[in-house]
Amino acid sequence: MGNLENTGATSLDKMIKLNVNTAFFTAKALFNHMKAHGEGGRILMVSSKPGLAPSIGGQTVANTLSKAAIPALSEILNAEGK
Repeated sequence: MGNLENTGATSLDKMIKLNVNTAFFTAKALFNHMKAHGEGGRILMVSSKPGLAPSIGGQTVANTLSKAAIPALSEILNAEGK
């Protein structure tokens, strides 16, 4: 992990795959299942403090960026589920 200057493509790609892709594809499968069965439900998304307040994650840029995507994904799911 590193700051903006020291974060490279490899670190960023790793964190995106680990945090964003995992959350996205898991939530997508669950969302589609819930929609197909018409029962509704809730999907709990977990991020981190830097994901909610990115300015505090300056020394972990790749992780912070990937965690900040989780609340956005939650809002997308919420809007589409209405």
